[in-house]
Amino acid sequence: MEINKNRIKAIYGELQGYLSQTPKPNSPTDIFASNSSWERYNKAVEELSKITGDDYVRFLIRPKRQDGYEIVHIEDYRQALNGFINTLHAQYFSEEPQPFGGSPTTVISQTQYQSQSIQMLLDFQSKIDKTLQGLQEDSPKKKFLEKLKASLSTIKNVTDLFSLVLRLAKDFNLNLSDLASIFM
Repeated sequence: MEINKNRIKAIYGELQGYLSQTPKPNSPTDIFASNSSWERYNKAVEELSKITGDDYVRFLIRPKRQDGYEIVHIEDYRQALNGFINTLHAQYFSEEPQPFGGSPTTVISQTQYQSQSIQMLLDFQSKIDKTLQGLQEDSPKKKFLEKLKASLSTIKNVTDLFSLVLRLAKDFNLNLSDLASIFM
């Protein structure tokens, strides 16, 4: 069975987005107000099981019945989600920086705008990784991309990203044509 790593990467990013948008509970007994969050997560787990052929059933969220309702504790959800993300990282993306690991991360709020910004940064980092593979060692473009990649964790929004790209391009004496050849 041939594995579609791009599809896995897309769901991997989706899962990171779910975790980033799930607030930390005030109490270990805090529960979700609706089923939509953990149902979307379970669908992603099931889809990855189909795509990869691996059995990820242990990561499924199993709600408990309480007072006639299905409940899921937010902390249980966050732990399962984090464990699944780290498992996928180890299995498929170990060459990439570990998610939520020791480096500064983008500050994430509950807004849709920032969720889109995070996905954009993940896509941008992926593009950088692919482009780096085809560049000669010690070339200005390669040095530029390595510095840019190392600085992505400081980005808070699209404006910061554009400012960083332009500032680094100037530092490495790259013009707009050079930038276009890197990112097109």
